[in-house]
Formats: sequence, structure tokens, C-alpha cells
Amino acid sequence: MPRGVFEADEGLQERRVLEYLALGDLQAAVGFLLASPPDRSARYYRDALCTLAMAFAAAVGEAGPGPHAALTASGNMYGLVARSAACESLCEVAARLAAARGPLASLLSPGDSAALDAFFGEGLAAAGDALRHVSDAGVRLLLSLGWLAEAVAGTNYALAEPPTRHQPWVDQLLRQLGVFADRVAHASGLSQAGAARAWAGAAAHVEACVLDSVARVRSCSLEGRAAMTLDVQGVAHGLRRLAPLPVGAQAGLARADAYVKAFYIPVGELTQWALAHPEYTREQILALTACIADSSGLRRKERAALLAQMEAALHDPGRQGP
Repeated sequence: MPRGVFEADEGLQERRVLEYLALGDLQAAVGFLLASPPDRSARYYRDALCTLAMAFAAAVGEAGPGPHAALTASGNMYGLVARSAACESLCEVAARLAAARGPLASLLSPGDSAALDAFFGEGLAAAGDALRHVSDAGVRLLLSLGWLAEAVAGTNYALAEPPTRHQPWVDQLLRQLGVFADRVAHASGLSQAGAARAWAGAAAHVEACVLDSVARVRSCSLEGRAAMTLDVQGVAHGLRRLAPLPVGAQAGLARADAYVKAFYIPVGELTQWALAHPEYTREQILALTACIADSSGLRRKERAALLAQMEAALHDPGRQGP
């Protein structure tokens, strides 16, 4: 496809860069961005910041020994150290540019002030998003939880007796977190800030996966919901124990815990609760609604009416969900 087509379509250009990144070819991604003709748009400056970060990561990767230097290699912890260095380089570049705003403005003509404002207001502001994306992507690869949803959904929560201990999937998840903790602690060259960033990403990743997993449980009794609460609290306790401060102190899996406890909300108040909690997705709320309807012994017609009512409420333009 001609280069001009990509230049005219920002979506196509970003898709091509993401394709290179998915293949682990940082050099090609950097080259693609560098081939863009310079202009004064916020998009160009944003791409320049991303290019700096990727170029640094690519250079670190090339300096490593053999195939393990690739960011996509598990033996290299999916480039956790290189990603951290790239993030810190990006932060440093962004900080220096922010500090130089005054001198830069004095060198430009008055007609360029809008472009400068766009760069600092949009382009430079994207540095934080790029930092989180680069770091969190590595954490998700290193802490792969693709098995969790199936394990939780396959757990029997239609219990007749109160639980005495958490389910086996909790032990498996905590073992995996223990391995993650050991690898981060012994990662040569990983700064303290990089380790804290990795743990913050890990805590968010674990909470999102646990929440998504418990939302897949279709049948649950009151005793089973108590067991689910015990499971979520077990994960939170283990995360607090393994993660360094301040991440550990904040790792309470609050969203997942609140979602599990919402099972006890009376059917008549469920719609109001859903509208007041936009942090949950439409699918998660509908799954909770179906689970509550099943546990409450609603007839098929009543269950369908409740789900239809919830569907209508979730389509309310005033509700801003994820």
C-alpha cells in the first residue's frame, strides 16, 4: 500500500505500528514513525515521544545476548527491564520538555503558539498513557492469567454449607504471584521505580481478571457467595503480603469485592445499584442480574422481565460505563 495512504489515515498508521509491536519488531515500528514527514501537529509530537521510548527499548534489546533479548521472549521476562528503562527515559524526556516550555515559546513566532499549546496539552500529555501501556503490556505477559476465568467459572459455588477455606484456584493464583514477586525482586537492572510500576500494573491486572472471572459464575447460592467473598479476600491478602509498599497497602481488590457482595442486594434495588456503579461493564452487570434472579428463584417470565429492565437501564445515555 502506498505510503501516502497511511499518511492520510491516522488509524491505518497506528494499526501498522501496532502490528510491528505485536511482532516484536521495534526497529520497524521506529522506522515507520521516523518516515513520517515532520509537521507541527500534536499527533506528530506524540508519535515522536513514542518513537523515543521504542527506540530506547530496541537498543536495549539489541545489546542483550542472543534471542532472549527480544521483548516478546519469556526468558527475558518479556523485556520488563527494557520496558522500565524506556518508561523512565520517556518520563525524563517529557519532564525536560515541560521545563523548557518557556524558552521554547520565546523562540517561536506568535503564530506558532497554538501548535506549542497543542504539543504540551495533547502530545506531551500522552507520555503518561504511553508509559502505562508499555509497562502494563509487559506485566500482563509476565503474569499470564488466561487460565483464571475458566478455573473460577468451573468452580461449584452452589453450596449448601458455609465455606471453611478458599477454593483451589486461589492457591494457584497466589503461587503464580509468588513467582512474579521472585522474578521482579531478582531482575537485574530493574530500578525501584520500575519494580513499583510493575507491581501496580500487576495489582490492577489481577483485580480485573478476578472481577471478570467471578462474573462468569452462572449459578451461586448464598453460601456460595460467602465462599466467593472468602476467595476474593484470600487473593487480596496474598497480594498485600507479596507486593511492596505502597502497592501492597492498596491492593484490596475493592471492585471485585464490591461486585461479589452486590449479590445480596434486593432485586428491587438492583437497577438503582447498577446505575450508581459505572465501573462495571454491561456484561458484568447482566451476569450479576442473571445470577441473582436464579438464586432468588424467579420464574422464567420474571427473570426475563428483570433482565429486560436492566438492559433498558444500561442503555441510558446518562450512564458512563467502561
